[in-house]
Amino acid sequence: MQKKYHKGNFFKHTYCVFKQVIKEDFPFQNEKPHYKSKSGSSYFYTEEGVFRVANHWGRAANCRWRIASIPTAKKDRVKIGFARWTDFYSDSETEKLYVITINGNDIEFQHKDAFPSENKIKRTAADTAKTIRKIKKLQEGKNPTISEEQAQTEIRKLIYT
Repeated sequence: MQKKYHKGNFFKHTYCVFKQVIKEDFPFQNEKPHYKSKSGSSYFYTEEGVFRVANHWGRAANCRWRIASIPTAKKDRVKIGFARWTDFYSDSETEKLYVITINGNDIEFQHKDAFPSENKIKRTAADTAKTIRKIKKLQEGKNPTISEEQAQTEIRKLIYT
């Protein structure tokens, strides 16, 4: 059973993909944040989830938080993201919680509980990062002894075995 997250625990060892919100749609335009972190991130809580205004994403303290950017959004340094409380998942350095997904040339990792991953290998965070680096090297195609077809076969092996 998945743990329930809320404003009192969402920041403790969690994984989450926030969805970018454009500034014009941000409901707390001129309001003081409910919480401001030491690193300058601002948090605004709602019944459904949390808005985060920050200039850094990825590793945030003891969490792995990414932002799914809107392709047409302005490329601002500070981004606003929203996540529902149900979008948070437990994070651990030692548990096999992550799967690798690939869409075209975009490689990402997802929490196993957030993604239907029946056929994908679950890995620890460190193993996931190492495997993604290997895949990116294969995608770059800088090894003249490996054809593109061989590289794609190797990438599939890395993801599924």
